Amino acid sequence: MRVSPNIRPNWHRRRLCSSCCCGLTLLGLTDSLAFAFPVSEPSPQIPGERVKGCGFSESDHAIDSRDYVLSCGVPVFDEGVQIEQTLLNRVFRVSPEFRFFNDIFAPTAKTERLQKRASRILFGVHLVRHEITLNPKFWESSLIGILAHEWAHAYQFRSGLQELKFIQELHADFLSGWYLGLKGQVINSEAFSETLFEKGQKNTGFFDPDAYGSPEQRVNAMLNGLENGERTARSRDFIDVDTAANKGYHFVAEIARGAR
Repeated sequence: MRVSPNIRPNWHRRRLCSSCCCGLTLLGLTDSLAFAFPVSEPSPQIPGERVKGCGFSESDHAIDSRDYVLSCGVPVFDEGVQIEQTLLNRVFRVSPEFRFFNDIFAPTAKTERLQKRASRILFGVHLVRHEITLNPKFWESSLIGILAHEWAHAYQFRSGLQELKFIQELHADFLSGWYLGLKGQVINSEAFSETLFEKGQKNTGFFDPDAYGSPEQRVNAMLNGLENGERTARSRDFIDVDTAANKGYHFVAEIARGAR
């Protein structure tokens, strides 16, 4: 897949527009046209298993389909996430289900593993508002970064990656940074860095296999991915998520060994 200079969408500007992402034409939405995701029967989970998956922040609360909602309550994000979803599917070569849900216990995004290496991404409505409060000026950048983190988990599930939580989470941080790097200067990486730092696990040992990584480790992994994505965009080379994933895996392995 060859990089297009217009890989970044202008959905946050809330105007009718078309842009090209790697040969894919996208259509934005006008202010008067907004539609939410339909609620349909979810895909079956793996029989006999509790919901398993990876999330952007620590939360073990089981999510029920009754928690699903049509809208996050922020119209511009309701609209924009549909455009971003198309971009993410194309870059990560996955097509996970996407649902908003009522994350009443803590701001949360989570990716569930389904049958046949499929996945479902659950995005909390309180997480959306939390990020708007945390980054009033650049909240779109932090939310796109979180979306990319979850799509990275969907890619991991499709690829059959079975690793310690520490490895999977930092690997997803790397790939989310890589995705943002492909998008170029329209993204404010500092806003996403702040979000990652806030959600890194504090007061843990340098390597805790059950942790999400320390604030510094999460930001470090994301920034390294960002540099790789920016390098790919500048060189106008082919976008290859498998190559990026391998680079990210080796980088995170060095963190686990204490080399970084």
